[in-house]
Amino acid sequence: MGAIKKLEDEFLLEVDDKSQVFLDSFNSEVDYGLTQVFSRCLLEKDVNRVKMEYKRNLQQCNKVEFVNCTPHQIRVLGDNNKVLLDLKGIKNPARVSQKKEEKMKVGGVPVITKNTRIVSNLPSPRPGIIYIVSGFVKNTLNHRMDLVAPDTCADSVVKDGEGKIVGVRRLIK
Repeated sequence: MGAIKKLEDEFLLEVDDKSQVFLDSFNSEVDYGLTQVFSRCLLEKDVNRVKMEYKRNLQQCNKVEFVNCTPHQIRVLGDNNKVLLDLKGIKNPARVSQKKEEKMKVGGVPVITKNTRIVSNLPSPRPGIIYIVSGFVKNTLNHRMDLVAPDTCADSVVKDGEGKIVGVRRLIK
């Protein structure tokens, strides 16, 4: 790796020989019971792309509990459609509300320059708990490593003979 520089109390900046920048946030650590988990952002130079890496060793942690914070039943299916996880939806799910402010016109086209998102009905992080939320909630709070959402990509969704979704193959961070 390359040089490591301290940028404040919360972040480390690491530059490697391939002109890649790593931002490590100490605030992105979460305790899954027996395992500490860290995230790392990889910013590629001159590319409009950010890769998020999550280092975890949850296979060693057998005290993880999944909590469904969506109104939908969550079913994760493994090989041969074996049910790995099946949780009922809740009445007061985590939701995102938006407040759009500071509108301006650019070339006659209205543009929102400030969009405030507020998540409600979501518990605070707790050791050993992973919260299943909607993709919108997860993406709004992408710094929280205790949030996952059902992976609704075509290769993950499982449908019955009538085309109704019955589950997913995996969750996504």
